[in-house]
Amino acid sequence: MVFASLVCSAGAALPASAQQQEKRSDSTDYTLIRKSPGIKEVDFKRGKKKGSGLVITFGESVTDLKSNNITAGNVTGNTKSAERLNEKGPEFDRIDIIEGKYGDIAVEKKTSTQNIYTLTNLTFPLRLVLHSGTDFVEFRLAEAAKWTLDVNYKK
Repeated sequence: MVFASLVCSAGAALPASAQQQEKRSDSTDYTLIRKSPGIKEVDFKRGKKKGSGLVITFGESVTDLKSNNITAGNVTGNTKSAERLNEKGPEFDRIDIIEGKYGDIAVEKKTSTQNIYTLTNLTFPLRLVLHSGTDFVEFRLAEAAKWTLDVNYKK
């Protein structure tokens, strides 16, 4: 499934409520520049395999219960309403490209509270501002690698 309704623009102003937060690795290959107060954390992981790409998990991290049913006679199961199963996590409604570029983006549902974005054909260094309503996160990736970012909302 390809997510094609993103608007890309450069140099868009960020709200004054943005938290300046520098999060750097020892080799300065990534930097978390700022995030909105509604974003709890951004976790960067650099893959060991060759190549480049960016996979972003975005939303509220929730651990599902194994079972919330009453257990009787060794019968167990998961109970989720159809509405809950059909929910999808929050989406980025705008991505501002400050530096570098990406060629393709795909989005898929991971859980009812998280979505996964896969960006390919990247040009580094890559600096993006990802917007979801009033929440946003700005980061810079200096080097080509297989990157994984977990952007988690506050609960």
